[in-house]
Amino acid sequence: MAEGRRCSESSTGERDHKVEMPTTSSPRCSQNGHATKNDANSSVRCSHGYESLVRWRREGKSYKKIKELGGFTEAESTLRGKFRTLTKSKKERPRRPEWTQRDIHLLNEAVAVLTGHPSSLRCTGKSSKVPWKKIAEYIAERGGYRFGNATCKKKWFQLRYCPALAKKPQRESAKPSKVPVKKPDPFDNPPEDLLIGEIPNKQPTHVLVLNKYPVIPQHFILATKINKQQTHLLEQDDLEATYACLMAWESEHGAGQEKRLFAFFNSEEHSGASQEHRHIQFLPVEQMAKQNHNWEPLIDGVLKSGVPAKSGSEELRALPKVPFTHFAAPIPVSPKPSHLFKLYTDLYEAAASAVRSYIGSHPGDLELHSEEGGAAPISYNLALTTAGMMICPRKKEGDLLRRDDGEEVGSVALNGTILAGTLVVKDEGEWELLKNDNGKLNELLRAV
Repeated sequence: MAEGRRCSESSTGERDHKVEMPTTSSPRCSQNGHATKNDANSSVRCSHGYESLVRWRREGKSYKKIKELGGFTEAESTLRGKFRTLTKSKKERPRRPEWTQRDIHLLNEAVAVLTGHPSSLRCTGKSSKVPWKKIAEYIAERGGYRFGNATCKKKWFQLRYCPALAKKPQRESAKPSKVPVKKPDPFDNPPEDLLIGEIPNKQPTHVLVLNKYPVIPQHFILATKINKQQTHLLEQDDLEATYACLMAWESEHGAGQEKRLFAFFNSEEHSGASQEHRHIQFLPVEQMAKQNHNWEPLIDGVLKSGVPAKSGSEELRALPKVPFTHFAAPIPVSPKPSHLFKLYTDLYEAAASAVRSYIGSHPGDLELHSEEGGAAPISYNLALTTAGMMICPRKKEGDLLRRDDGEEVGSVALNGTILAGTLVVKDEGEWELLKNDNGKLNELLRAV
């Protein structure tokens, strides 16, 4: 009988599956175990064996290529699981292996030793020629866990593209408790190493803090000094403080050194809001454009090239080619706080009207939020620069990404950075799919 996965019949007639490691010289097998010539599917696996899968994978072939060569009908993720089952003991293949600090240290060390250019990898993202198999072996040989090659690459991607995702504490699974646990408020008496200051100087209403888990360098936050709700409408002093930060940043760097900030606000459950305490976030535009100096925030493009939006206000603009609903308005030079607040309320009313119109034409698809306690009935993102203000009403926080064959790649959540024309992904598979398929990106943007 051909070597491979052998199945014996028990006295009950059920198959007792015992895995024996196949050899790389195993011939192609038919249902009765005899070697065969080419069959209709050009399949080179035994009816109960995956010796070709193991051999080809060890030769470095991708699962996509293995599917083509072997005529496998299983999804790539299923073949990946089969390979792990056949080549690792149960102890060596936990369902969700955790990265320890030691493992991460060894990963960084391995990339530095085996490539010689770890810093250039971080800057350019050129990871295709990194010897991930050798890196995985390097980690295991020095006492770390033997992660898969693709797992090492994925972790490096997280560390390289979005350090916050790798460092941010994960929510621990715990047994349901009858006693409600109060979520910590990061803006209530923030630690000294994160606190920038309080504004205005006299009778401060807001605090400035560094983001503990920054998406990019110099990512900071403006929060209300007292705990006001993120789900409520912004107030005039929120907008006044935000605009003051935008102006101070630009004037601080002086003439000839143009520096700008992009401010954004996430409100309600579909917007990407993660904290209940009201806060507005700031990102330096130059840091966002570091990889592409010709890039500019989406809000700039809408203000420059937008057409009058269907909102009942001639002042509001939109870009027809953008696949999600949005409204923008220019901010005049040296605006009064009351004018900023008027612009905000006009934008909010346009967004709320768009949501109500959507609900009317799509019954059962979306509902207004409860307004109990003064909460806003819609989810939305708001963006500000010194030049303008922009809003985007939201239907959902994100969407599931799938390949054309239906295989799930991951779930992407979007927040206010969508109004800069950017998004953050936590997985290289998501990044590659969205980067290479504009159709998938447009589907995602239309869905939210």
